[in-house]
Amino acid sequence: MVIAIAILTTIVIVIAIALTVTILYMVQMQKELHTLKHHDEHHDSLYDNVINYIRDMALAIKDIQDHLLKKENESLEYKKYKNMFNGPKGEA
Repeated sequence: MVIAIAILTTIVIVIAIALTVTILYMVQMQKELHTLKHHDEHHDSLYDNVINYIRDMALAIKDIQDHLLKKENESLEYKKYKNMFNGPKGEA
C-alpha cells in the first residue's frame, strides 16, 4: 500500500510540475503575442500613412496634368486665333 501511495504521489508531483511548466509557457506565449499585436498595429498605422501619402501624390499629379492640359488647350486656341489674324497660310 505504501508503494502505491508513493507511486501515485510521484505521478501527481510530475503532473503538477508539467502543468506548472505548461502554464508558464502559455503566459510567455501570451506576452509574445501581445508584443506581436503591438508591432502589427504599428505597421498598420505606417501602411495607412504610406497609402495616404501615395493618394495625396496621385491627386497632386492629377491636378498638375489637368493644369497642363488646360494650358495646352489655351495655347492651341491662341495659335488658332493668331493664324487667323496674321492672314491665310499657304501660297500667296
